[in-house]
Amino acid sequence: MDGGPAPALGTAAHEPVRRGSLAGFGPVARRAAPWLALVVCCAVVALIYGPALEFPFFYDDTFDMSRTESQSFLSLLGGIDGYAYYRPLPFLIWKAFYQLQGFYDPVLFHALALASHILAGWLLYLLVRRLTGSEWAIVPAMLFLAFPFSYQVVPVAGSLFHSLVTLFILATLYFYLLARLRGSWAFMAVSIVMAGLALWTHEFGILVAGYLLVVESVLWLTRRVPRPTPWLLAHLTLGGLFVLVWFSVQKVPSPVPANQEELIQKGLFFLQGMAYPVTAQLVPLQKWFGDDLGSQTLLAGGIGIGICLIVYLLAGRKILIAVVAIVWTLAALLPVWWRLNWPYVQDAPRLLYLASAGTAIFWGMLATLSWRSRVLTAVWRLIVVAGLAAVIWQGVQFINIRMEMLRHSGQIVNAVAAAGRAHDGSSVLFLNVPSWFSVRERMYARGHLGVTAMPSYIGLDRVIYTHTGAHTRAESLSFHADTETWRDYWYPHGREVTAEEVDAAIRAADAVYAPEIDRDRFSIRDLGGLVRASNDGTPPLATFDGRLDLVHAGVDGVSGSLALDLDWHVRSALDGAWLMDIQLRDGGGQVVSEWRGYALENAWAPRLWRPGDRIADRSVLHLPEPDGTRPFSVWLGFVPESDSRLLPVTATGTLPATNGFVRIGTVDS
Repeated sequence: MDGGPAPALGTAAHEPVRRGSLAGFGPVARRAAPWLALVVCCAVVALIYGPALEFPFFYDDTFDMSRTESQSFLSLLGGIDGYAYYRPLPFLIWKAFYQLQGFYDPVLFHALALASHILAGWLLYLLVRRLTGSEWAIVPAMLFLAFPFSYQVVPVAGSLFHSLVTLFILATLYFYLLARLRGSWAFMAVSIVMAGLALWTHEFGILVAGYLLVVESVLWLTRRVPRPTPWLLAHLTLGGLFVLVWFSVQKVPSPVPANQEELIQKGLFFLQGMAYPVTAQLVPLQKWFGDDLGSQTLLAGGIGIGICLIVYLLAGRKILIAVVAIVWTLAALLPVWWRLNWPYVQDAPRLLYLASAGTAIFWGMLATLSWRSRVLTAVWRLIVVAGLAAVIWQGVQFINIRMEMLRHSGQIVNAVAAAGRAHDGSSVLFLNVPSWFSVRERMYARGHLGVTAMPSYIGLDRVIYTHTGAHTRAESLSFHADTETWRDYWYPHGREVTAEEVDAAIRAADAVYAPEIDRDRFSIRDLGGLVRASNDGTPPLATFDGRLDLVHAGVDGVSGSLALDLDWHVRSALDGAWLMDIQLRDGGGQVVSEWRGYALENAWAPRLWRPGDRIADRSVLHLPEPDGTRPFSVWLGFVPESDSRLLPVTATGTLPATNGFVRIGTVDS
């Protein structure tokens, strides 16, 4: 596909190609190199992002994909109602997948995202190889594929916009370059088609016109073409047509920020990405040089890029490729730097995806620099390759941490979808379900570099429908969420509410679910709730103050947790604010572990229970590790929130009761 040798960037057509270029390879090796590079790209992406094929949908996926159902293929070309952007091609692809399969298949959607990343990396290799005449082009390709901030694009199916537009832009430039060097109308036609696909994929596609002008300028400066080509006007005309269409379709207006502080913050965030081989070291080095080091993005990033530019100048001929790389990066970042606000940008490292191609070229082509001494050149390349390999490894570790968070996010999403499917057509309440995760130890100083499982502005009913097709009425609320017991920060989905609002939501729901957090796994569990059936006359095991009948009690100790199985019948409302008090006592009657809180894992305040209510409580409590002689007896009582007096209890069944507590079972652990 790209077998013939080409003069290196910065080398005139009449000059010999230097050592390290394609001329150093035999014909067979030159022909095989592109396909070997493709295999390498596939292997690298599979190793880094392969687990994404098992992920469900994240972020805005469930909203963006399902919104196409109400529109025809033709109407999608005119934009989507209520959508802030004009990006029809990905929506057309998603609608086609849905029409063909009849459901949203995460494997297929993720496979497309991974394939687009692979092809983008491969095309970057082909483009740089053709421009420079060097097989060192594989280094920028590897940096691009392992760029740390791409973790928000490749394993997230709905971020296909970014990888696909980058793929089409690179394809446009590559086939344009082939067309100019070989005088091929066929390659030029392919280039024009690729430009059209880029334009109708993402607004970034408009940059293809500027990038083509850069490529054409490089060809003139290096004397590789004798004169300009009128074919460039075809690309520019296509871009103008897109602009006319873009202004004609309906879009939600996005504000242009004029806040100087926001512009500074966004600039530093993007500089952090441009200079990531340097800025990634700032936070780790704080241990030795002080806590303020991590914020020195401008100083470290600016110095790092400046030193590299000086090195390119000293090396001579390769300064042009460095300039092209910086122009590429800045062109990709300036529109979002100006148009998008800082709260959006700091949550969106995906905005660096297209720019990362230029960033990868800038840092990766340092390995191609030659010096007058062969020994010095060899030492230089050894040092640079080793350093870039370390940068790639560091980036992979950064991505791996996020992939692990996405794995846990996938567990939650799948559990929510399964619960919703089990209650198709009914109402389900989800309490304290994780919405997003963030690491406790940062590698970069700027931006929110966590992962979002299900954003709070998208209802869980949409999550359930996209994954299962079930039409479940789902409500998600946050109340007394325990977010400190997990190794990463996480935040619950839904608005934070009062005890009274939780009471109303539980009464309106047919089922209530909450997350179950293990050391390496997230799931959700049925908490119980309001039992719709009337009292069946079962005699109570115990009665608290003549107001609450305990009609069933069971306990089970599993992996350091205490699972409750309690059924209540409310005779009359409790006066005041009362807490359930669960005690573990050893053989001598000493309390060795205790938990106090509301029913349903601290969600439903007993003071809000109404006469006639039948309540099922299926809480699982994580008690402090007890010390003492096993087995432990489990005792239940009620204490007020303000003091230590107990609600009196009378045992009317087989359960023993004493001093305001009733024994509801025994556990061994």
